[in-house]
Parts: sequence; structure tokens; C-alpha cells
Amino acid sequence: MKAFATIVVVATLLAVATAGVRGSQMAGQVKREDVRVIDVETKQIILKTVGFLNKKLPSLATPESAVPQLLGKTTQVVAGTLSTFTFTIPTQNNKSYLYYSEVWDAPWEGKNHQITKACILDSAGDPQACKPAARCNRLVLSKGTCFSDE
Repeated sequence: MKAFATIVVVATLLAVATAGVRGSQMAGQVKREDVRVIDVETKQIILKTVGFLNKKLPSLATPESAVPQLLGKTTQVVAGTLSTFTFTIPTQNNKSYLYYSEVWDAPWEGKNHQITKACILDSAGDPQACKPAARCNRLVLSKGTCFSDE
């Protein structure tokens, strides 16, 4: 029981420390991130999501050279960091795919950018149809094809 209490205290301290690193975000709070600029880490996660879904659904394989448009990003600190990404990728022939992914980071557990859920929806060439990001999330989660865990 003492070992469990120690783990809980350490996890709580790490969550609070991570929250401090992310600015004013409190543990458990969902924070919407700026999507106007895609940083290197976000781009890597987007490409990892595309690769993950390309393996699961080869028939919908999106070229990794396609340029994504980030529609929404959130982070939540919960004894680690849970991030969500909503983005679209236009492809040839006026097609566009809408993506959603949940990514878990808990470095002390060896979990770095672990995709816990990823979804894709062929949005039939109308990437603007679901703005804002919250509507895109609902659309891809309800009508898309989703896979869990890596």
C-alpha cells in the first residue's frame, strides 16, 4: 500500500510539473492550442497518425508528402499529457480526408506520442464543411473509421 501511495504522489507531482511547463494549464483542464502554426512536434505526430492509418486502411492511403491543415489541437494534463489533433489533408482528384487522433505522453512510463485512437473520414473534397474543429471532431468520430492503440 505504501508503494502505491508513493506512485500516486510521484504521478501527481509530475502532472503538476508538466502543467507548469505548459503555462497556466491546471491538471485535468483541457486547453485549446493555437492551430495557425504547426510546430515540429505537431507535424511529427500528424505524420505518425497518417502512417498509422495508412497501415490500417491501405485503400485510403494518403501520401505522406501531402500537406496537412491543422483544424484543432487540445492538451489535457492527467498524470501525463493527452493531446488531440484534428486535421484535414487534401489529396489528388479533389478528395480530402478528415483525421482525428488522441496521443498519450507519459515519458516515465516509456510512452512518447503513443497513438491511443485514430480516425479517418473521406470528406469527399469538402474540407471546409465541418469547421469549427469541434464539429469536425464529432463528424469524424461518428462517421469515420476508427482504430485504438498502436
